Amino acid sequence: MTGLYNFKTITDFTDFLQKMSDNDYILFFGAGISINSGIPLVNDLKYEILESIGMAQYYEALLETPFELFMEFLIGFSGSDEILNIFNLGEPTLFHKFTSFLLKNKKLKTLLTTNFDMLIEKASITDGLDLNSLFREDDFKVENVSPPTYIKIHGSIEDKETTRIFMYDISIQEKIKKRKQLLDYIFRFSKEKYIIVLGYSCSDYFDIVPYLKDINNSNKTIFYINHSMQNNFSVDKLTECFSIFNGVNINCNTDELIQKWYNGFTKRKIGKSVNKTNWKNYCKELPSHFKDKVKSMIFVAALLQQRNLFTESSHVFEDILKNQSVEKKQKIEIYNALSFNTYNLIKQGNIPNTNDKYTYVLESIDLAKEINNNRLLKSAYSKYSKFLLLDKDFDGAIKTFEDIDDLLPRITEGKEHKAGDNPDYMIATHNNSRGDLFIEMYKENKEEKFLLKAEFYYNKTYDFFENHGGFMLEKGIANFNLVIINREKRNIKKALEYLIKAKEIAKNVGDSEGIKMCKIVEDELNLIEK
Repeated sequence: MTGLYNFKTITDFTDFLQKMSDNDYILFFGAGISINSGIPLVNDLKYEILESIGMAQYYEALLETPFELFMEFLIGFSGSDEILNIFNLGEPTLFHKFTSFLLKNKKLKTLLTTNFDMLIEKASITDGLDLNSLFREDDFKVENVSPPTYIKIHGSIEDKETTRIFMYDISIQEKIKKRKQLLDYIFRFSKEKYIIVLGYSCSDYFDIVPYLKDINNSNKTIFYINHSMQNNFSVDKLTECFSIFNGVNINCNTDELIQKWYNGFTKRKIGKSVNKTNWKNYCKELPSHFKDKVKSMIFVAALLQQRNLFTESSHVFEDILKNQSVEKKQKIEIYNALSFNTYNLIKQGNIPNTNDKYTYVLESIDLAKEINNNRLLKSAYSKYSKFLLLDKDFDGAIKTFEDIDDLLPRITEGKEHKAGDNPDYMIATHNNSRGDLFIEMYKENKEEKFLLKAEFYYNKTYDFFENHGGFMLEKGIANFNLVIINREKRNIKKALEYLIKAKEIAKNVGDSEGIKMCKIVEDELNLIEK
């Protein structure tokens, strides 16, 4: 494909852009394009947040954590969304000013972005441009696209409720369907032949990238601009997330590209600017929102756990118990988290299966009964049942499940915000544990009735997590469980379908252990298939 676009220099490419018919292209851009605006890059923001709450030593471990997951946990633990005001800062860069020029002069009619900052709007106001911005869920209809249109597929900071910053929102199926209408329009049905992609990292693993990989029957040609700090210029094959399209990667200095492109319309230069803002001040406010050191440490430990970094997570939780003063409710939550980590470390073969594993969970059960907290008691029983299954104490596990059945009706929804406080979530995880029980019983005696019961409960679990946003760790487990079911049933094709999804989730949340487990099972399935 690179041979069809044999650009030797950046001038060759900008000459090509100049010769394109007006309005024969769409601009699709991401956060990288705002690098000089004063809005921080994602990893810089993560570091400053961790530094401000005294947890910078975990920056490397959390580097691959999806930004949406990081921010969801941050806002949940701090109880404040003021950090999002960072994205209302900054001033338009060369790119934003040039884009406004194109729109105003009717040389471009459609913009698509995953950003929710206000930089394009600021540039368009300066130019007196009336911009049709679509960023609310109800806006995402093809009939609303009338030039000049600016589609903010992840919402806009001018209305925080629309920002797709949470994993729950960004992966919920009903909302993906609404966004997909406009994505289909952009990448399949619009009249424009070309899509020029700038500053986009292909890291929207939970909505945009899966869509791009699954799209078919598109005749669009993609020019993916890969920014180079040097003035080097080269052309190669498209990056993976656009691999099903026609087109090429263009490696060049983005500022130089935009300036040369702009010069083809006018000799007037747009001054290149590097803007500075006070974004770090918002991070400095975070410690007051976290209230105490314990909450900051639990925030980090929970994120490590979500990434399946169970050893590192346990170290933080144990540090809290050793060096911090915690109330009984927090202590139960920490005991339950440590029990969860211990179970997974045993399953991974990273620590031995000894009776010590019961220490934290038994203390958790006693404390939950003492303070009469049914939700935390249910969570403790769930961890206890997992340890019983490790010891093949099926009767004990069944009795524990009966105890959970008694507790569930007593647990009301209330106005709580944690996933574990959602009754439907509780039922889904309880069904998953029942599936674990029957799969272990099947492994023990190979009676098909147990395999069918395991499949029944795993399917119920899968249906819940597949159709609800967020819960990425649980969603990956639900897919992996159905891999195992279909492997046992020798339905290798179906097992591989679930495996692809489980592996993709593990990759996207930075779960190295999950990736390893998927690879082991994938090799087994390929051998069976042969």
